[in-house]
Amino acid sequence: MQVHIALSLNLIEPLTYSIPESGLDQVGLGSRVIVPIGNRLETGWVVSFSSDYTGRIRPVVGWVRDSFRLPPLYLEFVLHAARRFLLPPGILLDSALSPRRRNRRQLRMMVDGEPGPALPALNLQGVKKTKRLLPVEFGVFSRNLGDPGSVFPQKQTGAGFSERLILDYQRSPHYQEMMDACLEKGFSALFLTSDIRTAKEMIAQSPGMVAYHSLLSAADREHAWTRAVGGEPLAVVGGQAALMLPFPRLGIVVVEQPTAWLSRPGGRETEPVPELARLRAAIERIPFVQGDHSHPLAVFRRRSFVVVEDSRCKKKVETKVIPLPPGSPGIPLNLLQRISEHLDAGRRVLVMVNRLQGEDYLFCPHCRMIARCPHCREVILPGKGPETAKTCPNCGGVWKAETTCYRCKKELVRVPRGNLISLRDQVQKRILGQKPPVITAESDSRAMEAAASQDGCRVVMGTWAVLRPEFRQAFTAAIYFRPESDFHFTEYDAAEQIQVVVGRLREWVVNGGHVDVFSTFHFHYGLRLLQSEEAFQRRESKYRRWFHLPPHADLFDLVFRESSQRKVAARMRLARKQIGERMVVMDTRLESRIAKYGKISGLMVVSGSVAALRMTGILNQRDVRVIRKR
Repeated sequence: MQVHIALSLNLIEPLTYSIPESGLDQVGLGSRVIVPIGNRLETGWVVSFSSDYTGRIRPVVGWVRDSFRLPPLYLEFVLHAARRFLLPPGILLDSALSPRRRNRRQLRMMVDGEPGPALPALNLQGVKKTKRLLPVEFGVFSRNLGDPGSVFPQKQTGAGFSERLILDYQRSPHYQEMMDACLEKGFSALFLTSDIRTAKEMIAQSPGMVAYHSLLSAADREHAWTRAVGGEPLAVVGGQAALMLPFPRLGIVVVEQPTAWLSRPGGRETEPVPELARLRAAIERIPFVQGDHSHPLAVFRRRSFVVVEDSRCKKKVETKVIPLPPGSPGIPLNLLQRISEHLDAGRRVLVMVNRLQGEDYLFCPHCRMIARCPHCREVILPGKGPETAKTCPNCGGVWKAETTCYRCKKELVRVPRGNLISLRDQVQKRILGQKPPVITAESDSRAMEAAASQDGCRVVMGTWAVLRPEFRQAFTAAIYFRPESDFHFTEYDAAEQIQVVVGRLREWVVNGGHVDVFSTFHFHYGLRLLQSEEAFQRRESKYRRWFHLPPHADLFDLVFRESSQRKVAARMRLARKQIGERMVVMDTRLESRIAKYGKISGLMVVSGSVAALRMTGILNQRDVRVIRKR
């Protein structure tokens, strides 16, 4: 009989294997099995007992005896999520296991009722030499292995799917009320956060919550997993690991700050946790709640189906967007004047700057532009001497005479970048007379506590590290300098991410405070709408709909890898023909002209649906990496 197996590998499609009729007594839907892939054995999950595949298939080697079984609704959720978001179903199903069950070294083949060789030491030929009928029994052998029981408690009918958005600067009382109501009925509650710091803060405010995340020890995670899977009503807080817990009786799913998954400098997570949480709540027919300080654009699009509770009007915060002229060098004078105005009014000021310390750059006062390479437009960094020849690291072009502008042939001046250190020196020289404290990710807890204290300096400066619980309600005014250095204007959602950070700064300052944004952002008219969130959301949603961008369409990065530029170009031309009119090609370019690991990569950005991308056949090609952006 043919079965579909989702392997515990980075494969988005299940593979077909064969299993004898006698083996169906031990293997069921959602069972964990051992299958051959190449010259080795891998674990997988049975996701279907039907297949249209007519080619050569290999047999299922073994099955894993375990008291743990996947709940049917959980398996349905994982399969829907894998198809919707192009995620590997086998790896998602592995996330349902406890840490000790997930370890391949703990899987051993049973020989005469005793544990035999471990799975990593076996291959298909080695199993066949034992002259035993396939599939062979395997077992999990580990000390302190949690046993949730062989029978799950019967899940009662859920209250029905509903979506609710809580907009408030104090959300803890709402969460405490939800947790108490859910636990009283005998159901578990799931609270999802974007980082460990927020999870610890929620546990401190609600002592009944249980943490479950990757930084816990294996013993603590095993204990929490056994309690949750065994049917004990728990309020679990964590991230993606907590989301994939196979609760038998889940009563509510709560996402704290869904916009925090967007506003993350340095990259974003591959898995869209808020969207996965909403999908799980819909499949299990339970309430889905989001709590945030800003209105997410994805929720704004379906606002007619969401119950919105906005309590932010209780806190008055004045927001002002101050434009900076394009090409303005260094630290602008109006920024220093604004800091002085806040200090004269008796306010404590928090200044947030992304760049800690940077190199100087060359600036043309006549053209009002930064000096760039005439070949590829890369920013020119000054060398050690004024007449030193430079080589562009991007295109390899060579230019000379750094002191003159190649457009107007006039003198270039050396200007310091607008970074945290140069701003601190200017504040010390012109305003305070002393160095204000600078908070970064490397700062210790004592320095942060001293900076957050009301007896500390009246001006505190820092990077994103200042958005910590210690600094909440510690300042009367906040200044966000050059947000475009955090979120580059080439990102389609840069305006939304800036709006999210500004909303978080509103939450951080006291009632009656001020938030100032100094920006040269290209979509500056949109940033001016920060004072009116609804107007901002309407304009941003219209902009996304015009250009086929999320949440109105899915956006994918297709990366093709070949040994030469000619082969990469040929594959990308073929991909354009396969896409045709099914999807919209937004961008096509080489990622780099320099080979990495012997391969050159070409990038194609396309907009459309997952179903349209599957119809093109690109997912079945070799050396193609598909990244779904959000």
